Amino acid sequence: MVHRAAVLVALLASCLEAVAQPAFASPAVPYPPVPSWPEPHGCAGLRQPTPRLTAEQMQEIVNHLVATEEGNIQSGGPCPGGPVTISLVPGREWLARQLEATYGSKLAIFIGLTTWDGRPGRAPDCGALPQPTALPRGLRLSLQLAGASVISGSDFSGIVRITETGPGLFSMDAGQPVQAVVVRTGTQKVVGVDSGAIGGTGYMVKLARGQSTTVAVVGGTARCDGGTGSALPAGTYGVMVQISSEDPGPSPDYLTPQVRLRVLPARR
Repeated sequence: MVHRAAVLVALLASCLEAVAQPAFASPAVPYPPVPSWPEPHGCAGLRQPTPRLTAEQMQEIVNHLVATEEGNIQSGGPCPGGPVTISLVPGREWLARQLEATYGSKLAIFIGLTTWDGRPGRAPDCGALPQPTALPRGLRLSLQLAGASVISGSDFSGIVRITETGPGLFSMDAGQPVQAVVVRTGTQKVVGVDSGAIGGTGYMVKLARGQSTTVAVVGGTARCDGGTGSALPAGTYGVMVQISSEDPGPSPDYLTPQVRLRVLPARR
């Protein structure tokens, strides 16, 4: 998995013209099912500062943000003539207010999956996961989280264990890490996702009878239920992971059984 700090520095320093978007497992059936985000994409339609910014002025803003706010930034980069776009970690509305007061229209601010326009934005509604493919006889999936709780706005991790107990051979390029989604307990309604850039690789799983393996899991608590605010409210939720092939063409979509996750209030 690509380290977030390295991703941030590379994106800001290289003057990207688009805000990073969540990774999707499949172009045909998006997973997680995040609607188009954020709007507008990249620089198209963003309000430009008056007067427009020079490359030197934008680089000065970038350098200051990298030096002072690295731990609160997910991605960003300058637009031609301004503004500088910046995507903050979910729950950083307090920081957005400070940055807006400092930079005004020189900065276009996104938080989690929301757009900041002087007030907390409305999160997209991710809807529900589709019905999964039934597991083949003998195939077992289990999800184990690294912790039973997470602070609202933060990421979490874990593993999916894949076990073959049947007579056949299980083979799939599952990729790694795979992304978890937060759902309302007992349902497949997605309410939270990871909003940052996720770097991964292919991971071929080949299991004969009696064999098992694990796949790394990452997840996040960016709000995705259509409510106001960028971070998932405190409470108890479920977590699920879809396992599907990264190879082109039709693929079965398996879901892990749901496990419980407690989201704790954020503290400044």
